[in-house]
Amino acid sequence: MPSLHLHAALAARYGNAQRYVTDSFMAKSFGLREEGRPLVDDHILNAFENNVECEVALVFFDIAGFEKITMTMRGSKEIAAFIQEYYDVVIPSIYEEGGVVEKLIGDGIIAMFGEPFLRIPLVAPTKPYEMPELLARAEAAAMVAIEKMHGKGYQLRCALHTGAVFFARAGADKYEEYTMIGKPLTDLWRLEAAATGKGGIWFYSGTTYDAVVEAQVERRKALIRCGEPVPPSRWQLAKPEFVEVPGLGRREIRQLKYVAQR
Repeated sequence: MPSLHLHAALAARYGNAQRYVTDSFMAKSFGLREEGRPLVDDHILNAFENNVECEVALVFFDIAGFEKITMTMRGSKEIAAFIQEYYDVVIPSIYEEGGVVEKLIGDGIIAMFGEPFLRIPLVAPTKPYEMPELLARAEAAAMVAIEKMHGKGYQLRCALHTGAVFFARAGADKYEEYTMIGKPLTDLWRLEAAATGKGGIWFYSGTTYDAVVEAQVERRKALIRCGEPVPPSRWQLAKPEFVEVPGLGRREIRQLKYVAQR
């Protein structure tokens, strides 16, 4: 559920607040409209009220070994401070790439890149190793967050997936829910649950992202064979592995590893 209240509050803290919310948002009630004025962009509200369908890129961030890490901490205040520090590292990387936070669940952060929140032209790739802009932005946010958390001594795990979702407004007179619905969200949750390894970007084999990453790796190898000066890469594509994905059975997934020593 992309909570519009959460979206507005996080945009005010981490993003360009003026793009999404009025100055009075944090000081006033949590209604989506106040005195006839929208507290979020009408373009966003219209997507929910008219059940607009969009292609989006999704990233699920979480810390590998989070439970063990917090077990060494002294009480809830230290854990809360750690979570806030984690948010302050990861969330800006999402907003800097034009994404928004769809959900916060402890160390779990789900980010969405796409309309109605992200207004960018979808640039069609012209070469096999180029990727659509939404995927490129999602990957960039994940890579920056992974590298920053590694610098603090933690392994960040990211599940990346794409697909079509639609937006809807549900509820009754006294309670309204603005929600995002679609199979890609379910598949993202399942991918995150199956990605039990260390930090890196995890994704399903056979997807657009898989094809683009594979093409980029092959292009890099070709350049090296031709004697081109290619700088060392801090990222390494792991071999596909078959895992049991909850609700989907045995599936092939891949990992793009952060190799810090390179």
